[in-house]
Amino acid sequence: MSFWVEVTIGAWLIVSPWILGASGVTLLLWSNTVLGVVLVLRGLWLIYGQEPVSKTNGKR
Repeated sequence: MSFWVEVTIGAWLIVSPWILGASGVTLLLWSNTVLGVVLVLRGLWLIYGQEPVSKTNGKR
């Protein structure tokens, strides 16, 4: 569940400069976009990119 929070925060960081009217500040725009993309990708990786761990570690 907490990984979805990370994806949501990342998405907010990406769109927030336009919503808050700060899209004219280039450094803010780029830093928010880069960090937002990193957070979204990391969150999605942690949600969908992991193999389920077996409780027996493949042993019988």
